[in-house]
Amino acid sequence: MNPLMSLKISILPSGHLHCADDLSANKIAAAFKNDVGEGLFPLASSRDSSVFSNSAHFWRDFACSYMSERCHMPKLETAKAFALEPIPWNSESQSVLLTAPPMHGAEYLTRTSIRTSLEFVR
Repeated sequence: MNPLMSLKISILPSGHLHCADDLSANKIAAAFKNDVGEGLFPLASSRDSSVFSNSAHFWRDFACSYMSERCHMPKLETAKAFALEPIPWNSESQSVLLTAPPMHGAEYLTRTSIRTSLEFVR
């Protein structure tokens, strides 16, 4: 079994993402243990998403969309370069809530939980 298939991402009642993976050798799971942002980045940059579980695939697509949006934002002043500007919530963002696959904690997937997850991406 491919180790990435066991990578399952769930949402805690607090709205935070949680990576449930028994394989500590998996670098994505190890990154999630450090920080949600550290986990979303390698998840988004993974080349072969066909081996992911449904929940990992969903969060990979989400992270890719978010990072793409961030890269297309206008350049900020040098002093504000590291400030995290919120991405506007629009109908496309709303579709994130409606297209989530079955996953543990899906009932906690809200606009607030998504914003909470994005706070960790720096």
